[in-house]
Amino acid sequence: MSQSLREWTFAAKIPFGVLCVCSDQTVGRKSSEDEIIQSVEDIPFPVTSKADEINIFLKGTENKVIFSTYQSSPIIAEAQKNDKTSMFDLVVADEAHRCTGQTGSAFTMVLDQSLIKAKKRLFTTATPKIYSTNLKKKASEMGVEITGMDDESVFGKVFHTLSFGEAINRRPPLLTDYQVVLVGVDNPMIAQWIQKSRLIQTEGNDITDAKSLASQIGLIKAVKDYELKRVISFHSRVKRAESFATEIQSSIDLIKEEYRPEGKIWTDFVSGS
Repeated sequence: MSQSLREWTFAAKIPFGVLCVCSDQTVGRKSSEDEIIQSVEDIPFPVTSKADEINIFLKGTENKVIFSTYQSSPIIAEAQKNDKTSMFDLVVADEAHRCTGQTGSAFTMVLDQSLIKAKKRLFTTATPKIYSTNLKKKASEMGVEITGMDDESVFGKVFHTLSFGEAINRRPPLLTDYQVVLVGVDNPMIAQWIQKSRLIQTEGNDITDAKSLASQIGLIKAVKDYELKRVISFHSRVKRAESFATEIQSSIDLIKEEYRPEGKIWTDFVSGS
């Protein structure tokens, strides 16, 4: 939500009031309250988790935008129970594939006009989620109602589609062209080790899991084959990122000279916390 808030305030052509609906009181602020404010986007914005404060905000006469998480949808719905509360002119649901699935959760409340009242809705996503007829049938047999983005009665008609190819070919391009490289393991024994997350002790007495080792070797060979200059890898934990960056140096020694990249490979890890 912080990213959306920053982008909207940066790109705004007309002034508007802002209210963030979220339990995280740091959303509308910079990382340090002692930073020098040099532009409007640096000014802290109010954050609330109370329906009454939303009511007061919506009664204002200025242009206004509420930024909210999907988890905070019940608070918006509570505020709009009051018939005197203004209806939204437009609701923009980003990452809208998260609104699909079983109805009745906080993530699907934005689809229900009786809960989140709006004149129009716009759903945006890079990964539209659609359920097969077979899956819908099985869900129905279990008494579960699921909704996919192909349901025009809920999500409406597709307003605009931008393909990866078009985004790459635009001038200036919106995306950088890329190749997908798949790391394959053709040794059945090693493949089984990876599947079972088996720990391996390398020649340098380092201990790692088979999947990480295979990923490191595959990455090193890709650097060689495709003459890569910069590489970013993503990990679910900071500790895993740190281990990956450290272990990849010793993994280079396990590869035959002919498959190693030329020169020195520098590695490090970054934590977002």
